[in-house]
Amino acid sequence: MRASSGANAIIAACIVVPQVLVAVLSPWVGRAAERLGRRPVLLLGFAALPLRGLLLAIVPSPALLVPIQALDGVSAAVFGVMLPLVAADIARRSGHFNFAMSAVGLAAGLGATISTLAAGATADAFGSRAAFLGLATCGAVAAAAVWFVMPETRDSNAS
Repeated sequence: MRASSGANAIIAACIVVPQVLVAVLSPWVGRAAERLGRRPVLLLGFAALPLRGLLLAIVPSPALLVPIQALDGVSAAVFGVMLPLVAADIARRSGHFNFAMSAVGLAAGLGATISTLAAGATADAFGSRAAFLGLATCGAVAAAAVWFVMPETRDSNAS
């Protein structure tokens, strides 16, 4: 609403830039997961979530939305590569990879649905800044859970 004349270009860039970043970063994410382990790379993806939410809550300039949305490309690349790797690690030699991926997909779908519903209700009641701060808080909790609770899943004998 605040970038009336350039709104279409900003919206298009907010869609395209994260997709390009996913394509560019995904090979690096896979290599980093093998070199550093799953957990540190997942932390990078989860850390981008609260940072993005916080920046969207406080940055007033519509032109800055594009670099902020680039953080979405970082987290999407990490999750797109890491979730199948972690599922494969967890299901290692059990024959339950499809079940593990289904469970992860269900959790991601439920999370996306609930967060959209909660953010919309929060934005209606308290404004978009409160909604973004709420999403940032949820992202920070998820990052903390990876940091404090999640073990490394990569086979220590693999490399």
